[in-house]
Amino acid sequence: MTLTTRLLVGLAAIVVAGVSGAPRPVPAGWTLHRRADPDVFIPLRFTLAQSNVDRLESLLLDVSDPQSPNYGKHWTHAQVKEVFRPSGETVDTVRGWLVQDAGIAAEKIELNGNGDMMQVNVTISEAEALLKAEYYVYGDDEGTVRVGCHEGYTLPHHVAKHVDLVSPTTHFGWARGLSRRTRRGTSAGSSVEHQTGILKIPIENVASLAESDCDAAVTLDCLRALYNFDFTPVSGNVNTVGVVEFVGNGYMPSDLNMFFEEFRPDQVNNTPILISIEDGNPFASGDLEESSLDIELMMGLLGPGQNLSLYQVGRTSAIQSPGDEVLFGNATGLGVTVTVAQMGNHALQ
Repeated sequence: MTLTTRLLVGLAAIVVAGVSGAPRPVPAGWTLHRRADPDVFIPLRFTLAQSNVDRLESLLLDVSDPQSPNYGKHWTHAQVKEVFRPSGETVDTVRGWLVQDAGIAAEKIELNGNGDMMQVNVTISEAEALLKAEYYVYGDDEGTVRVGCHEGYTLPHHVAKHVDLVSPTTHFGWARGLSRRTRRGTSAGSSVEHQTGILKIPIENVASLAESDCDAAVTLDCLRALYNFDFTPVSGNVNTVGVVEFVGNGYMPSDLNMFFEEFRPDQVNNTPILISIEDGNPFASGDLEESSLDIELMMGLLGPGQNLSLYQVGRTSAIQSPGDEVLFGNATGLGVTVTVAQMGNHALQ
């Protein structure tokens, strides 16, 4: 996923009215080990609903449409925070619920610097009582461990509209040993299962495709035509472009060179500038497709006149998510917002 100074997007989650009694499956690639120890503490985080999300498209077009009088007047980080910061009502509602319903001392409830995430350290048993959920310990084939509640959790109606996401709960991320074809939901034993998830075209054939052949393969020329992107950076030394990749995603320089030799010869032997977060290592074993694609397209479109920074996140903790220190510690300024769909969180009638 690409990263600018700040992504102007909000976290989205599925909130379903009512409570379903049907059991939900453990996410693909993960195995349920046991019930979580009720006395273990976890950092329970509530991603708060942001303000002005309904205006997001118009606000973005206001500074990115060449026909707009505000074209190019990009916002500062402070402006982004101010416009999309959750309302006082949202903060007060969630905090009040934690204090009044859960009996949590107000001074133990922490709000991050952006004002869009609330955290409280609670025991597993307290989290289960608060969310009407059952927490378990899960693992994948490579030894990664998570705690969560795959069967879902419950929020009161008056709170649910103010909360986009609760973690750790139903979002596990991809199991590191899970192939992309399995992630895409193909059934075991099907003919598609024996493919790699996407149709592959020999690189020598791709080079001859026209701009209009985007339905066959997405090439640099295809993207330039689709987005009318004919741009050569002139201030690459003062501008910053970044890509963020999380644990389990990596790339091989030789793969980049294979792509650049065919589509961008002036980028051969060039690689992104690595900024490792929490011991992130882009050369560890794992999924080599997503990172390679992100880097190839970004470096291919921008050319050698603009350096690309790779923010590689490496956390694999069972109860923390990538970038926790950025959200609640002494951050260096990296802000990443990811759109995910959780399984099975409910609003209580």
